[in-house]
Amino acid sequence: MRLTRSGLYKIVLGICLFFISTGYIDAHHLTNLINFSDTDSYREPIKLGEAFDSSFSAAWDIYLNTWDTEILNPYIYDFNSFNSPVSLCLAPDSLGFVMPVANIVTSNYGHRKGRQHQGVDIDLETGDTVVSAFDGVVRMSKYYYGYGNMVVVRHHNGLETLYGHLSRVLVEPGQMVKAGETVGLGGNTGHSFGSHLHFEIRFMGQPIDPSKFIAFDKFSLLNNEVQIDSSMFANNKLVKKQQKDDDTRFAETHYKTVKKHKYHVIKQGDTLSAIARKHKTTVAKLCKLNKMSATTTLKLGRKLVVN
Repeated sequence: MRLTRSGLYKIVLGICLFFISTGYIDAHHLTNLINFSDTDSYREPIKLGEAFDSSFSAAWDIYLNTWDTEILNPYIYDFNSFNSPVSLCLAPDSLGFVMPVANIVTSNYGHRKGRQHQGVDIDLETGDTVVSAFDGVVRMSKYYYGYGNMVVVRHHNGLETLYGHLSRVLVEPGQMVKAGETVGLGGNTGHSFGSHLHFEIRFMGQPIDPSKFIAFDKFSLLNNEVQIDSSMFANNKLVKKQQKDDDTRFAETHYKTVKKHKYHVIKQGDTLSAIARKHKTTVAKLCKLNKMSATTTLKLGRKLVVN
């Protein structure tokens, strides 16, 4: 029987995880395996611009050799700017990305009531399934300050995705997950006022607006590759390591005043006009509430806001 590259990789990873559990290998060496490659598209997860700051190479080495299951951002950088671009491969094709929760965004990335909101909030009900956006390895799975029950998945290209306020985590550090695989159940833990998913994308520890990567109204990636430069970061800078107590300032008091919506879960045979009639509204209002057009394909299981 011929052993495939993917099969060989799984065997090697299994051996490494065994030795990690016995103490023969330090856990941070697991990061050297994260540049896994099941397709040619993953062979070059990062491409540097021609004039890229040479300090990035040192920072990338620190990233690859840092594995911390306790601190959200353990990566320490000593440079002030990020002026030349890096091209990241996000997914080899459309199957390499899955929305963590297929629902509407209730709060965007950016300043909110004098604080920096470092991700987006996606509506859900407590107990709804939350899945990994990309293939990766779980780095953190624990209760973490204002994030409540939180999972951080580390990916092959310097990105990490964060899933916060979960009612329950269903993965452990070191566990490999595929895009679309369950990492936890939605909830309202931590500094949260109303069930929702707090979702972040970070590059080497630094938060970036997820809408730079994802078309949330279409539940898809904007592109399979993206260029990272200084414009992607708050204040156009990569900042130094966050301290633990930075995360205690995470707050989402805006949820005290968020209106609770009514939803319709799309079933076989549903049409926008039928849904509108059932909930005594119009197709135009449904489209406006859900940021969609009258010709948008209705995906089974999707929740539509109806009022």
